[in-house]
Amino acid sequence: MMNLAQRPTNLGKQNGAVVLEVVKVLGRPVTIAEVAQRVSTVYKLPLDLIQPVVAYVLRAGEASGFFECHLGCYSPVPSVVEQLRQDIDEYAAKILAGGKTEISPLMRKLQRLDKTALIPGSRLRLVYLHDAVHPKWISVDDNE
Repeated sequence: MMNLAQRPTNLGKQNGAVVLEVVKVLGRPVTIAEVAQRVSTVYKLPLDLIQPVVAYVLRAGEASGFFECHLGCYSPVPSVVEQLRQDIDEYAAKILAGGKTEISPLMRKLQRLDKTALIPGSRLRLVYLHDAVHPKWISVDDNE
C-alpha cells in the first residue's frame, strides 16, 4: 500500500507526460522501441517492463490526438502540444496567483492516458513519482 504522502499528483511526471516529453525531445518521428529504450535508459528501468506501457500510451495518445503515426513512427501533433503548453502555463499562473482553477479539457485528456496505462497482467498502473531526491516508477491501485 502506498503512503498518501507519496501519492503522485496529477501534475507530476506521469506516463502520458513522460512519453510526450521524450517524443518531443527526440525531435523526429520515433518508434515505440526507440521511446521505450530512451525511457528505460533515462529512468533506469527494465525495458521489458516499460515497453508495453510506452506502446499503450503512444497508441492511446494517437487515438486522443496527441500523436500522429506514420509507418509505425510517432510524432507529436504540434498544435495540440502548443495548446497543452499554453493551458499548463495558464493553470500554473492562476495557482501561483493564489486563485482557484481547474485543469483544462486537454490536460484532463492527457491525464486519462495515465489512468488507463495498466501494467500488463495487473489492475495496477505504472506511474512516475517525481521526487527530487528519489525519483522512481511505482505501481498504483487507484482503488486504495
